[in-house]
Amino acid sequence: MKPVLPLLLLCGLLSSCKKMEAYQRGCESFYRVPDIAARTSALTAAKGKWAAANLQNYSYTLRYGFSGMVSGTQNVSVRGGQVASSSSTGQTMEQLFGDVESKMAKATKPNACVMLEASYDAADGHVLSSSFQNVQQGLQDAFGGYSITAFHRE
Repeated sequence: MKPVLPLLLLCGLLSSCKKMEAYQRGCESFYRVPDIAARTSALTAAKGKWAAANLQNYSYTLRYGFSGMVSGTQNVSVRGGQVASSSSTGQTMEQLFGDVESKMAKATKPNACVMLEASYDAADGHVLSSSFQNVQQGLQDAFGGYSITAFHRE
């Protein structure tokens, strides 16, 4: 018979440690420190695929919002690596990668209560989505995100 009880106690303690860390940071109780190393690795891989694809001409629709609700869209066209047209302040894919990097930098600051997620296209690495939420206790309206739809190589 395997010693299951010590394993269960260890798991409970580890969970309590995570909660204690969240409390010490001043974060909401559900907060868990994100795995920045894994997110950095995924970002680095995506940027490598994007560089290898060498896409200079593309278009996409960026849908952005808060609390899971879409509050706006932007149609962006990039030519020669520069924003050629946009229904608002469009960004190149390199700028969107920079946005994700900036969010990761905020998450690594001491006492940060930042939850972040990002996803990337498996083929060429372009950003598919990014979300950011500050879950410091008592803070409201510090979250949002975007998704890329209708991405076209041109």
